[in-house]
Amino acid sequence: MNTEAHSPPAQQARAEPTVKVLVAEDDPVQRNSLVDLLASLRPDWGVVACVGSVDEVQSAVDSLIPDLCLIDIHLQGSDDPNWIKNLGSDLAIIYVTGDPEFAVHAFDSDAIDYVLKPITARRLKTALDRASRDPRLSGSRSTGGEGGPGRTYLTRVTISRGAETIVAMPEDIAYLEADMKYTRVVTTRGAGLVRMGINELSARLPEEQFLRIHRGYVVNLKFVSSVKRNELGYLEVHLNGRQEVLRVSKSYQHVFRPD
Repeated sequence: MNTEAHSPPAQQARAEPTVKVLVAEDDPVQRNSLVDLLASLRPDWGVVACVGSVDEVQSAVDSLIPDLCLIDIHLQGSDDPNWIKNLGSDLAIIYVTGDPEFAVHAFDSDAIDYVLKPITARRLKTALDRASRDPRLSGSRSTGGEGGPGRTYLTRVTISRGAETIVAMPEDIAYLEADMKYTRVVTTRGAGLVRMGINELSARLPEEQFLRIHRGYVVNLKFVSSVKRNELGYLEVHLNGRQEVLRVSKSYQHVFRPD
């Protein structure tokens, strides 16, 4: 995986981009052109990695936690376009591809936009503008600004469970789980769905209480009974009063290291 993205020196000199972007394109010429366009249109954003296969996309998403992905659907190892669904709909994605028949599939998977090749600066700018307004970016803790003075947290969360509606206090929520474009909320009174992505919902809950441990999981520290390393070397979170075990992704294992 090429984590040293092709980008102009001015962008490389920035310490921390406001939005971290993953570019997935297996054609080097098209990849470099896309990175250059991105740098000219959004100089405050930064490419954290350029990858060229399905396996590399998954690895980079888990390890680098990008805010936005620009993905060519026809990557190496991508005979079935449904592989995208495995990334989870809480991930903000813009598709860049030469396949016009993929448009319906792209929007079914809750993509931000679908840009046909050859990509023009004008068309890419439209897609990036849409991305900047998407709650998956504005609600992500990695974009900063959520913990400042005057921030208002939710005092209750309304959860749908079939025909029933559960109203839960934040302290009664055990954990959040990404579920396509919704969030599965597990509480002491049961579990159900909230019509909001996990990034947006977690950003509206007290960050000193709710801890991100995986791209798909946010856990309430009140419910954590222990953290153990399994036989494969991964950390796992065990919860008070619950049988399920939540895996901690590599990029979040540092949150459980002793001070």
